Amino acid sequence: MGVRGLPLVLVLLGGCSPFSPGPPFHFAETAQVLRPGQLGVTLAAGGGGVNWGRGAGGGGRVRVGVGARQELGAEGTVLYAGPDNHQDPLRPWQGGHFAGAAKLTWKVAPLPWLAFLAGAGGARSVVGTTGGGDLAAITSTSRLLANRWRPYGGARGVIAVPVGRSTDDAGGITEGLIVAIGTTYALHSQLALALEFGEMRLWSRGYQTTADDPMRAIESKHARGNYLLLGMTLLVQ
Repeated sequence: MGVRGLPLVLVLLGGCSPFSPGPPFHFAETAQVLRPGQLGVTLAAGGGGVNWGRGAGGGGRVRVGVGARQELGAEGTVLYAGPDNHQDPLRPWQGGHFAGAAKLTWKVAPLPWLAFLAGAGGARSVVGTTGGGDLAAITSTSRLLANRWRPYGGARGVIAVPVGRSTDDAGGITEGLIVAIGTTYALHSQLALALEFGEMRLWSRGYQTTADDPMRAIESKHARGNYLLLGMTLLVQ
C-alpha cells in the first residue's frame, strides 16, 4: 500500500525577493495506485524553509481510483510563512503571513514501480492570486519491504503565474523544481504513515517592490530550500 498524501505548500513567498506561490507540490506518496472505486484520504503536515525564511503548515488530499491504473483527486493546503525580516510598505510580503493553495490532480502508473502525475490549481497569498500547475514522476519499490516499508523518490516541475496583475509584479512568473525521497510505513492494510525529505529550487523574474516605489526595477531571483513532511493516509473500500 502506498500513501497518497498531501503536505504543505512550502514558503514560496516572502523575504526580500518575493516568489509567486503555486499549487501544492509535495509528494508523500508512492507509485502505487488505488483500485477502481477505492478512496484514499490523507492528512499531512511539515515545515522547512528557503534562503530568507521558514514556514510550516498542513493540508489534505482526497483521491479515487478510476481504473486503468489511474487516480483523480483534489488537494489543498494552508501555511504560515515567517521570513527573517520586518514588514515594509513597499514590500508587503515581508514579515509573517498565511497562504492557501489547492489543485486538481491526475495520476497514472504504467508500471508497478513508476507513476506520472499532473496537477492544475492556484494559490492565494499576500502577493496576490496565482494560477499554475505541475508535472511529476515517482518511483518506488513494487513490493513492501519487511511487510511494512515502501521507499520512494520523485521529481516535480511547477509553475505559478500571477492572476489579476502584471506577470512582472509581486513575484512574477515563478518556476520550481522539487526532488524528494521518502518512505511509507504500513500500520495495516488500510492505514499508512509517510516520512519525506525534499530539496527545491525556485526561479523568478519580476519587481522586488510595489508600484509605489518610483525606483523599482525588474530583477531575476533564485532561491534554494528544503522541507520535512509527515503524513497519514486512510484507504476506504
